[in-house]
Order: sequence, then structure tokens, then C-alpha cells
Amino acid sequence: MPIRWRRGAYKEEACTAPSHALYRENIPLPNKRVAKADLPTKICAVCQRSFSWRKKWSKVWDEVLYCSDACRRQRNGRGKAG
Repeated sequence: MPIRWRRGAYKEEACTAPSHALYRENIPLPNKRVAKADLPTKICAVCQRSFSWRKKWSKVWDEVLYCSDACRRQRNGRGKAG
């Protein structure tokens, strides 16, 4: 009998061993509640502030260097002249 999926949740049999490449031990699994304090963090390369994992960064977390678009624009030390 096929596994029936409920909207927004996995059955236990289906998620015991994720084999997809996006699942790494430092990235939370989808549809699992994780406390904000337990999310992975990094230090911004420009402002040196810490920032937390975001869902939109889930596929590229290893490549994320900056906490915001403003820091990304200032990465070379050349901000907007104003």
C-alpha cells in the first residue's frame, strides 16, 4: 500500500533516512520545527555581525557570505557615494 502524505507533514517511515543531496547535518530538515537558537550561524564578511540560516538560503548556505544585500554591495569597500 503506498504511503499517503498529509499536507505539510512527513510520515515517520518516509523521513527516517533522507538521501537527497540538500540534506546536510547542519541544515534543518523541511517541515521539522527547529528552535531559532539551534539554527546554524555565520559571521558576515563585511560587518562582522552574526546571522542565522534562512530557508531561502537552504540550497546555497555554503556559499552565503553576507548578511544582507547592503553588505553584499559594500563587499569591495565601495559603497554608494552619498
